[in-house]
Amino acid sequence: MGFENSKGYLTDIGGSQISNLSIFEIEVDRNVKITDQPIESGESRQDSKVREPITVTLTCGCKSPYWDEVRPKLAELFKEKTKKTCSVCTKVEVLKNMALVSFPYTVSPDNYDVLMFNLTLQEVIVVGEQSVNDFSNAASSENSSTVSSSANASGESVNQDVQNRKLAEQNVRLLDENHTLKQQIAAKDKQ
Repeated sequence: MGFENSKGYLTDIGGSQISNLSIFEIEVDRNVKITDQPIESGESRQDSKVREPITVTLTCGCKSPYWDEVRPKLAELFKEKTKKTCSVCTKVEVLKNMALVSFPYTVSPDNYDVLMFNLTLQEVIVVGEQSVNDFSNAASSENSSTVSSSANASGESVNQDVQNRKLAEQNVRLLDENHTLKQQIAAKDKQ
């Protein structure tokens, strides 16, 4: 069970290859989520798609003389906060900003000298801080707001789903304000 026969390798937080860990299978899962927004007529609109984090499943193992070397490195990756990530290198690509989210292992009677792991890693999507200029005027004009991206000064990663939810809530509030203004204008026109 040598590395030369494996499909790729895993790096530790420092970027060094975790040696004596043979990877037998790498499964890379890429998905997008289609947004589904209800509209007044009762129909729904699918107007955009959001990329979800890449998930990687590694089937790998190491022989008994290396258990004490490999298992603590994997445990360190598992315990580490998402600010420090690792990489998965396949024959096709290098997947960076990966965090170890599942770390089960098996010792079977068939291979008593091999420790088998089924590792699951998930991409940490780092989103820059966004600011919206004059967002309150966006209800009256679609092009009146500008969004600018800048690096997050504190270095903290921002969850993309939370950002999307906040923007969706702001959008709903603006649509409500726009609807209220239209009703007020219609009421004044009737007088």
